[in-house]
Amino acid sequence: MKYVCFELRKIFGAKYVWMIAAAMLALNCALALYTANETKKNEMIPSDVAVDFFRLCADDPDAIRENYLAFMKNIAGQQAGGGEGGETPTSNTYSDTYPDMLFYSLLNSTDTSFRTYGDDIEDVIKTAETNLHELDFAGTPHESYAYRNQSEVVRAYTEARKNVRIGFEYPHGWGEYFAYDAVNIFILIVTLTAASTVFTSELGAGILPVIKAARRGRGTTAAAKIAALTAVSAAVALIFALSTFAIFGISFGYSSPYNAIQVINGHRLDPHVISVGEYFAVTLLLQVLSAVLLSLSVLAVSVVFGHFAATYVFGLGVIGVSFLLNGIFYNHANAAVRYFNIISTMNADGLFERYRSVNVFGFPVEYPIFIAAVFLLLSVLLAAVFALVYSRASSAERFGAHRTLGRRLPGKKGGAGEGI
Repeated sequence: MKYVCFELRKIFGAKYVWMIAAAMLALNCALALYTANETKKNEMIPSDVAVDFFRLCADDPDAIRENYLAFMKNIAGQQAGGGEGGETPTSNTYSDTYPDMLFYSLLNSTDTSFRTYGDDIEDVIKTAETNLHELDFAGTPHESYAYRNQSEVVRAYTEARKNVRIGFEYPHGWGEYFAYDAVNIFILIVTLTAASTVFTSELGAGILPVIKAARRGRGTTAAAKIAALTAVSAAVALIFALSTFAIFGISFGYSSPYNAIQVINGHRLDPHVISVGEYFAVTLLLQVLSAVLLSLSVLAVSVVFGHFAATYVFGLGVIGVSFLLNGIFYNHANAAVRYFNIISTMNADGLFERYRSVNVFGFPVEYPIFIAAVFLLLSVLLAAVFALVYSRASSAERFGAHRTLGRRLPGKKGGAGEGI
């Protein structure tokens, strides 16, 4: 444990790591606050006002129904009389600022969305069943990926239709938070900076041969570096994500975390039977896993390049390529490269918005499961590569260590290094 603590102190002791981390955190908070404020400007009704109205709908639905019928009757009277019926008596029943028409429009659209969820899922199931019939007609083997994939679509959405229960409420906060993905860039930059420091700082200072010549300077030190960097990467991802979560919570508040994820915009065809809160936890895990993967890939490369600038450029290249793969247009909505990268995994929404799978030896495996497994495996392999390469000590390194110690430690008679 003391070796891990030493590595942590070394990372935190680099002033430029602190400076970049503080700058990125401040920039992310400012950008998140700006995004939240701009989003609020486009709201039909402020979220706090809408929440109060929906709470009133739940507490006294009969009164809301009566007011609505009276409102529509008055509107019909105005239209029948050529628009000379005057102001509606209930035109500002729920707010002095916002007319009742906006509240009823929001209520109707939300209610319609909830009531038609089962029909939308049924359409997906019927489409998949039609595809299965066509595959049968074409003589496609039932053991093929195409057939198994469509069968899995039927199974997944049948389970969703049976088990998903969307609670009636005004969803707010969560959709805005999940849509803000700029935080992931800041997480990766800070993680990259920390990862580039772990190995190259020792090499640049000329103390690497000394460390590797010590009793536990190879395997134990390598393991400590990996553990420390993993902890730092996870902490960075969580600090940035949770600070962003707090900003959107202050700006909008959050609806119930226990409601089904399908209540959130963009997740209507999500086949997973999970709550909003559970999905939030999954996004945090994917952000942590992606940050750890980047840091370990940079660490493994740093032991090869041995230079901070070259290592940092490599890390920026990984981020840039991932950003490009996530953003460019694909003709195929299921294109693997669109989702199999760090940026897309951290954004998460594209992985969960509907059923998508990858072909693994003829079996369909959902993207979230496949990517999480591959990222975890790659992280382990990269850690092993770093540990193996770092633990190797060439004769030059041994000689360099003795020579360095010889220069720095006094000899028996004040000379340099007779006792080494």
